[in-house]
Amino acid sequence: MLSVTNNIGRTSKRTEAHCTAPSSFSWRQRVQLFNQLAGLAIAWVISIVGTLILLFLIDKVIGPRVSPDQEAAGLELSQHNEEGYDLNS
Repeated sequence: MLSVTNNIGRTSKRTEAHCTAPSSFSWRQRVQLFNQLAGLAIAWVISIVGTLILLFLIDKVIGPRVSPDQEAAGLELSQHNEEGYDLNS
């Protein structure tokens, strides 16, 4: 028998059969877990869609900053007229 005192000071006797094991999920806990996972999924979708919208708008307004030829030559040379590493010395 377990002796449990509630918030108004009364003591009640319960058998161990009435105690739930900590590893079992009740229906409310499952609903709460589902709600949290749904909120997580919604947050991911909103952030991914928002990022793609911003990338699309920036691409249309500003456009690519360098041409493919400048990128192939290297941004150090095409943008700054510098070499990143001096490999000849």
